[in-house]
Formats: sequence, structure tokens, C-alpha cells
Amino acid sequence: MESYSSPIKLLQKMIDEGRIKEQLPQLNKMFKMNSPMHDFLGLVIEDISRGRAEATYRFDEKHTRIGGMLHGGIVTALLDQVMGTSALTVNPGRNQVTLELKINFLKPMEKKNSPFRIIGKVIRSGRKTIVCEGEIIDDDGEICAIALGTWYIIY
Repeated sequence: MESYSSPIKLLQKMIDEGRIKEQLPQLNKMFKMNSPMHDFLGLVIEDISRGRAEATYRFDEKHTRIGGMLHGGIVTALLDQVMGTSALTVNPGRNQVTLELKINFLKPMEKKNSPFRIIGKVIRSGRKTIVCEGEIIDDDGEICAIALGTWYIIY
């Protein structure tokens, strides 16, 4: 991957030039190396475009609570990461932080329903904030969690 003044601007340039599909392995490597949380979760970006990001997550025992289900904090982190990635695709600044995040847990996430798809979509991008929605879908096509979040743009 080429060097660029800002990882956000490089990502946006790749999207605009239609190079994302061919660069997904390098993009995943970049996220793994530069985001300890992304690496900890084992997320794999499958698709990304302006205002949208999709990743997969394979169930990992180290992320469970008593009873063998994914811990709610992990579910929240998965949504935060992927929704935040969708926000990066439209961010006019140099960085961003999660300002607010609301989650509805709809179905327990268990090993038998893995892998999971996490989808983040930008609903609105303003001058100071970006609002996104997200969902986690299990291998049976059922929605496990939905979220609504706001990211603050850092200039």
C-alpha cells in the first residue's frame, strides 16, 4: 500500500479510485497492525465503501462470559469498531472518537451461530459529528444486535 499523509485520507482515496477490493488483504493487515482492538477482536474487513463497512468475526472463547456466550462488552466493541470504520470513510478530519453508542442485544451470540457479519453504515455526516447505525448478523441470517452511534470528528 502506498504511503499517504493520513491513513483516513489514504482509505478514502482507495475507495474513490475503486481499489478497495484488490487491496483488502493489505487493508486488513494495516488495521491489524495499527489497531490493537481490531487485532484483539480478530475482525476481518470484507467490504468497504463510502459510508459503509462490513466485517466478519469468528467466535473466540476468550471473548465469552459465563455460559459460553459472547460478553456484551465484546459485542459492543465489534459494533464500535465496524461502525467507526464506516465513519472513517467519510471523515473530513484527521481522526475521530466515539461520542455516544447505544446497543440493543437481540439474540445471544454463541459458537454454533458463528461466523458473524458486522455491518456499519453512515446515516449522516456533519461538520463535527458522524452518525452511524450497525448490526450483527449470525450465520443463520438472524440479527443478534443493533446499534446507533455518534463519532466526533477531530481536525
